[in-house]
Amino acid sequence: MTFSPDNFIAKTNPDPYDQIIALSQKVINAGFKNMWKLAQGDDDSPLTHFKKSIHGEYIEADVGIRSVKLHVESREPMLYFLLALKNGELAVYESDDSDTLFKWDIKDWVLAFNVVINQKKITKDSEEYKKFKERAGLPESNFSLAQLFIDASSSTKFNEDLTTFGEHKLSELTPAAKASVLQFIDHWIKVTPESGSSILGYSAQREQNGDELNKYAPSFPPTSIDYFCYPWRGADGSGANKDDQDSNALSYLLMSDFKNPPAEGSMQYSGPWVDGDDRVASFCMNRALVWNWMLPIARQVVVAMTPVPDTPYVSYAGTPSDMPWRTGPRYHIGDTDASADDYKWVPNPSGGWSTSSPMKFDLKKVTDPHNSNDWMLGEEWGDNIEATVSFGAGTERLTVKGGSKFRYQIDHHRDGMSGTSFWVEVFTDWQLSIDMTSIEEGGIVFHPKENNDEDVKVTYKEYGDMKMGSTAEDLAQSIAGYVKQNMTAALDSVSYTLSQAMANANRLCLPTAGTFFMKDPIFNENGDLLIKLEYDGADPPPPLSKGKYRFRPPMLTTSIRRLDF
Repeated sequence: MTFSPDNFIAKTNPDPYDQIIALSQKVINAGFKNMWKLAQGDDDSPLTHFKKSIHGEYIEADVGIRSVKLHVESREPMLYFLLALKNGELAVYESDDSDTLFKWDIKDWVLAFNVVINQKKITKDSEEYKKFKERAGLPESNFSLAQLFIDASSSTKFNEDLTTFGEHKLSELTPAAKASVLQFIDHWIKVTPESGSSILGYSAQREQNGDELNKYAPSFPPTSIDYFCYPWRGADGSGANKDDQDSNALSYLLMSDFKNPPAEGSMQYSGPWVDGDDRVASFCMNRALVWNWMLPIARQVVVAMTPVPDTPYVSYAGTPSDMPWRTGPRYHIGDTDASADDYKWVPNPSGGWSTSSPMKFDLKKVTDPHNSNDWMLGEEWGDNIEATVSFGAGTERLTVKGGSKFRYQIDHHRDGMSGTSFWVEVFTDWQLSIDMTSIEEGGIVFHPKENNDEDVKVTYKEYGDMKMGSTAEDLAQSIAGYVKQNMTAALDSVSYTLSQAMANANRLCLPTAGTFFMKDPIFNENGDLLIKLEYDGADPPPPLSKGKYRFRPPMLTTSIRRLDF
């Protein structure tokens, strides 16, 4: 199947939803296949064996792999549920007043049903809820749980057109025999949900403000979920809606932070999201959600990196006679007095965000106690304080850049003599890179690039004719050293939040068996977060202790835990 990765970057847009999970028909059926494989050896499971007798009539069969066909050619039904019978025997009476059994050998039957998808809330005191918490590795979290399932209720309709009875046909049966066959089928489709084998998956949700799923990014977990089926239509969307394509997709449409879900979905077709081959499923988080969380973290770094003038040191010592004055710059790195209204991010024409801060100024004037016309003035400015945040479309990297100018000036006035002065301007430019990386535990982490302090650049210019005890270079090197220290400290203060925010995101929406692990996170052209989802037959492993994650190489196509499908 041909596919241009540019569509994934250029044409994905989750608006108006906060998050979207697009699951191809292929990956949904991989989950059902895994469920079936795990049930082998359990003859009591409806996934492996079906046996029922009613008034002398009976059916006994080995059960094959169930599957779905997403229906996209019209709005209803949402999908077709296909139940497979590999081999066995069916016996029904030829008529209501007959004792003669009409027997059929069962071989490679597929029973099809028109069904809808529904959801129900799982109560916190139920065994199902406890099992999800244990399986997801979220034992200490407090959340609500929604189950997404194929609704085999009275609205389910048997689809004779898609059903195959191997070498037989329903038309071969008498009306009474056909009614008995349909009665067995109706019984089986109703047993399926009772056993949990029609469940598509679970979604952990925040239902109220007291629910806590992610204290590092509380706005990320969903608070509502909608779902809809979307046609493939080819990578560019020019094709027609067509059933029975592996790249047709079921999408979970998620809202967060208790916002009301929109009336209509955002997707037109599945093409930008899945391709049924390299990308069988994908996850997208709206840029509004991502950056409303990330920008305050970036602001912490910018504030921490800003040189701020203090009152300069100026003192009259009187000795030695040729240098009776003592002067020196005073400053600190980190704008600790910044208010919530300072360093606000605003969108810039490049698609990122910019911030700036007004000039900061301080001075001190000291007069010779023996001569009022002899004085020294020290001044300091913090100026050109600016920063930007940007992302690389099609890459895993976001970049925070900043810069400022610090000016220190000394002026000496003496009565009857020409004044002398000295001033230095120190220009600081720095860059901080943060990458998104998949981890073997299934989620992703944001982590700063190694040796970010190497991207701190400090230059200076000096002017004047005053003899000084320390040089402009000394001041520049001092500022550079403190800026690098503060970069390290600022990263230390936010690194755990960065690593934890999405490390367990893959545990919040789980298929019935196995999990989806996240891989190859990137930004699209809008700055939305895009992640490929790969089906893994195993449940997620227990979370590791603080931040000890195993990074996965980019574009890795296999998992160490994945079952062979």
